[in-house]
Amino acid sequence: MEKKCKKAKWLSGEALQIAVKRREVKSKGEKERYKHLNAEFQRIARRDKKAFFSDQCKEIEENNRMGKTRDLFKKIRDTKGTFHAKMGSIKDRNGMDLTEAEDIKKRWQEYTEELYKKDLHDPDNHDGVITDLEPDILECEVKWALESITTNKASGGDRIPVELFQILKDDAVKVLHSICQQIWKTQQEAAVRTGHGTTNWFQIGKGVLQGCILSPCLFNLYAEYIMRNAGLEETQAGIKIAGRNINNLRYADDTTLMAESEEELKSLLMKVKVESEKVGLKLNIQKTKIMASSPITSWEIDGETVETVPDFIFLGSKITADGDRSHEIKRRLLLGRKVMTNLDSIFKSRDVTLPTKVHLVKAMVFPVVMYGCECWSVKKAERRRIDAFELWCWRRLLRVPWTARRSNQSILKEISPGISLEGMMLKLKLQYFGHLM
Repeated sequence: MEKKCKKAKWLSGEALQIAVKRREVKSKGEKERYKHLNAEFQRIARRDKKAFFSDQCKEIEENNRMGKTRDLFKKIRDTKGTFHAKMGSIKDRNGMDLTEAEDIKKRWQEYTEELYKKDLHDPDNHDGVITDLEPDILECEVKWALESITTNKASGGDRIPVELFQILKDDAVKVLHSICQQIWKTQQEAAVRTGHGTTNWFQIGKGVLQGCILSPCLFNLYAEYIMRNAGLEETQAGIKIAGRNINNLRYADDTTLMAESEEELKSLLMKVKVESEKVGLKLNIQKTKIMASSPITSWEIDGETVETVPDFIFLGSKITADGDRSHEIKRRLLLGRKVMTNLDSIFKSRDVTLPTKVHLVKAMVFPVVMYGCECWSVKKAERRRIDAFELWCWRRLLRVPWTARRSNQSILKEISPGISLEGMMLKLKLQYFGHLM
């Protein structure tokens, strides 16, 4: 049986043929011949890689010139590549490591199947309501759904894009209607896609599908029900902003409780915990964090210690106990440097013009840095850091080393950015201020 190896997408047929010969020579122990073929392979591989990236960058430049934004950023993603961390092992029920592919797949199926299995104390019919007389799905409903789907989206496990179904029109509607009816009557099944393949299919006993239009509505109903029953609207615990008492902030499943004292905060948390358990939701103590502006005592809930942290990430921004935004600004600048470094293969290419590179920096790097800047209090030191980051980006585009004796003014004159990064931030602040007023 021939062994299949992963190969780089830029390798030509000539390079692959030499790789095969090199492997054969190595197995025979011919060291000198192997050394010669290896050098030849490396030379051709470098040539192929250079040609491949040159073609990719030419396509990026052409897409930018033609105004094809979607194709432009898709090609950028394909060119720079994305790192995907692979999980080599997981633990079984007893905490033992599993490393074999089949064992890992079985464990994932076992875990997910147990997670979505129907509760024994939860009957099929609630309060005598008949649930088996639901009407069949209509063809017109399938047709409407097909016409409403947004295009240019990733396909599912069947690898069939939605555009194909839309082209087939009525024929596709009939096929999809038949499949939907079958799923409706036989109940939903699921499988888990792992790094070692897909698990076997199993029955889903509870919950809604991820991405189902009912999912956010149902969760919001649950969350509102819990908060109201916990009495958070009536309680005086919380912080006062413009005469209004605020003790909780909710965004999807991200909930933050706020209070002026440790006792009030603990009372709010316990109320939410009790009401959540009444509707089958459990408070995850390991994911619950406490941040306080002054030292507090250690909390224990159900025998588990709640971690106290000096800062945490909320909606993508770093919130610190001292309220100093300089930590978030430094973090954002580091994230911007990381994005800039990831795009090096494009920025170093001579097939991409300077105006296109400037456009890419403004479209892909600066937004990462400016995220949440509307609420920043920028001091003189942070302003210098922001200006230094912007000049670092432009010097990197021009391939000017930090040792070169070249003024910032000459760099800005060659780049002609129009508006500075700090100016963009100020513009966003003013827009947000106008929105609030």
